[in-house]
Amino acid sequence: MPITYRTDGLVYIGQERVRADALAGRLRERLQAVTDKQVYLQGDGAVQLQDLMTIIDQLREAGVVQVGIVAKRPGDI
Repeated sequence: MPITYRTDGLVYIGQERVRADALAGRLRERLQAVTDKQVYLQGDGAVQLQDLMTIIDQLREAGVVQVGIVAKRPGDI
């Protein structure tokens, strides 16, 4: 399941926009219906590492078992 975090405080679960402070609850609801409890987290270019760590904490709270980090190589668009 893809999770995208933006520096404006919005998080996307797939295409669904969620406030960062509501992420754990909404993700917990979505994960009840699936057996694969792993997500792939990406951030926009200005996201700070500490912000991603806060999101990862919320993912773990929601029951995510594995978190993959999606990164782009320098120069990729």
